[in-house]
Amino acid sequence: MLGEGPWEEGEGPDDMWLKMATCVRKVASEVFGVSRGGKQEAKDTWWWNDEVQKAIKEKKECFNRLHLDKSATNIEGYKIAKRAAKRAVSVAKGQAYDNLYQRLGTKEGEKDIYWMARIREQKTRDINQIKCIKDGVDRLLVRDEEIKDRWREYFDKLFNGEEEGPILELDDSFDDNNRRFVRRIQETEIEEALKRMKSGKAMGPDGIPIKVRRVSEKMAHDHKVLDALDAAKTQWYHFTAVVIAGMGFFTDAYDLFSISLVTKLLGRIYYFDPSSRTPGTLPPSVSAAVNGVAFCGTLAGQLFFGWLGYKMGRKKVYGMTLMLMVICCLASGLSFGSTPKAVMATLCFFRFWLGVGIGGDYPLSATIMSEYANKKTRGAFIAAVFAMQGFGNLTGGIVAIIISATLRARFDAPAYKDDPAGSTVPQADYAWRIVLMFGAIPALLTYYWRMKMPETARYTALVAKNVKKATSDMARVLNVELTEQEQQQQKAAHQEQERHQEEYGLFSRQFAKRHGLHLLGTTVCWFMLDIAYYSQNLFQKDIYAAVNWLPKADTMNALEEMFKISRAQTLVALCGTIPGYWFTNFFIDIVGRFIIQLGGFLFMTVFMLGLAVPYHHWTTPGNHAGFIIMYAFTFFFANFGPNSTTFIVPAEIFPARLRSTCHGISSAAGKAGAIVGSFGFLYAAQSTDPTKTDAGYPPGIGVRNSLFMLAGCNVIGFLFTFLVPESRGKSLEELSGEKDEEALSPDMQQTVPDN
Repeated sequence: MLGEGPWEEGEGPDDMWLKMATCVRKVASEVFGVSRGGKQEAKDTWWWNDEVQKAIKEKKECFNRLHLDKSATNIEGYKIAKRAAKRAVSVAKGQAYDNLYQRLGTKEGEKDIYWMARIREQKTRDINQIKCIKDGVDRLLVRDEEIKDRWREYFDKLFNGEEEGPILELDDSFDDNNRRFVRRIQETEIEEALKRMKSGKAMGPDGIPIKVRRVSEKMAHDHKVLDALDAAKTQWYHFTAVVIAGMGFFTDAYDLFSISLVTKLLGRIYYFDPSSRTPGTLPPSVSAAVNGVAFCGTLAGQLFFGWLGYKMGRKKVYGMTLMLMVICCLASGLSFGSTPKAVMATLCFFRFWLGVGIGGDYPLSATIMSEYANKKTRGAFIAAVFAMQGFGNLTGGIVAIIISATLRARFDAPAYKDDPAGSTVPQADYAWRIVLMFGAIPALLTYYWRMKMPETARYTALVAKNVKKATSDMARVLNVELTEQEQQQQKAAHQEQERHQEEYGLFSRQFAKRHGLHLLGTTVCWFMLDIAYYSQNLFQKDIYAAVNWLPKADTMNALEEMFKISRAQTLVALCGTIPGYWFTNFFIDIVGRFIIQLGGFLFMTVFMLGLAVPYHHWTTPGNHAGFIIMYAFTFFFANFGPNSTTFIVPAEIFPARLRSTCHGISSAAGKAGAIVGSFGFLYAAQSTDPTKTDAGYPPGIGVRNSLFMLAGCNVIGFLFTFLVPESRGKSLEELSGEKDEEALSPDMQQTVPDN
């Protein structure tokens, strides 16, 4: 500084101070450099805790190492430390604010509120209390009048553009008096501001409407758990869920279709007529009841438990349906009575309630699997659950074969034509009971694991509004985790949702507009499919007999007839039914649900017409193998087609709160079709010749014309498939429109402010 001279003696103090100040600034800038200037805001650190300080310290150390050596290891270490610091800051800040808000709501918090108000008041104190004001030449002002004049001069320059800063464009209609201070606010601006405040669109500090800010925050955080589930990789628990839910369907199919294996045996045991030249058969009304009463129960169970799954949750209802199935399976085999009528009445009673349990399992299994799965493989997992129905069907035939073969080997009997009374041994009464009771075993084995399953995250988050529990439940079984701060944000978002979202109901106009055609498509397709599918399945034995694939009944004893019927149905299940299910499983997430369902209905129609048109050709000796192959193909394309997709799609396209209910309605429509098929086909398939009908039946339209009618049902299903949307590769919330419900609600449609 001395070298910067010359320092002349005799100069005035002001000149000397000016030179010295200039010299100090010059030397300081050369030694220390020049900063960018500007006022830096003090960091908000009152909420820092030990974890934050530790993370910040680690980040600084990593930065220092990176500054000295920009190696790949140091770069990666700094990135990790930076992310860890951000996470620690986010968690600590959220916790601190939660604690602060809780404290402010207490008695002690009143003092804190007073303290904060005091500080704010001091910061905004009136200018008359501020004395350290200088004029334009830095002279200190002490008189009140001079201070007021100085403020007046400052604001005059500020509002009239003489200082650097934003320039306000004024309306030409303003007079000079208004120009001096600030532009006048127009009436239209006031009206617009009031309108926005009234509709919740008042502007926030960042220029974004407050309502839009809330909606955007909710849209960002509301579906984090659901998005994590959609993006989750396929994990072991997905396969566990397939087995747990699939065993329910295994039991469903076993119980529904095993009755067709023993109805001929029931007729021989309980309706034997010594004077008849043909074995005893169930009367038409009894046969219709035994075959169809379970479907009546299934229809009721689908509607009731589908609705209950929304009200109580999937998990709670899931256990009820399984226990009902187990109890009624065992009770069906224990049907009692001193007369045939009493035994059949008891059997029908228990099979009705068995059907109620089976009906409840339909919507719940589909919904649970769809809500657990990720969107990439969701179709395959739901199809795998449904494919267990094929194994249930197959197992029913195998069990019947084993039991009938075992009893037949132990208790041999002559054919009916040789000894009508002796052709049915007393031990045959055990055969049908064991077959029906066996269905309780697989259901009972999975009860423990069903009770251990957590509630699905989508139900807990979207219906029960408990995002924190949804997150913890999923973290227990899947590798899906969210930070505590994200859980808090989601909880706040769902509280906001409860206050503002008015959810539409099943019978509302909004549901009809959004999903009415979808529900119509799923119900009609399932209804038409089940008319054809259950007609074929339940009465295979009658069709096989009609084309002479099975020997005449009077040439066999009771257990032999049961064995051959079971063998025929097992063969068709093995060659046609099961491959169709697993073709769907492999291709559903590749070609999509729509194409599989459309193609399935088309080929079912083609093969049924292929059976019906040359029907007399198939009934002639030597052509039975061709008939069975064509018949097996109808089963193949039913299962690699609408029998699988009608089950899968309703579990995907409806909102979470209505998903199990809508699936229950769709499947109930299917069971209504099954009832039509099971009751109607009994009468329709009877020969047109009164002398060739079964005992007690009126003449029908024959098997050939019945196949034409079933082909017509498939055509209707084909047409209504066009009402059902494709769901491949989309999240459940995209399909149901739940992500858009808030954004499309009347008070949230505007996403940017009007200018």
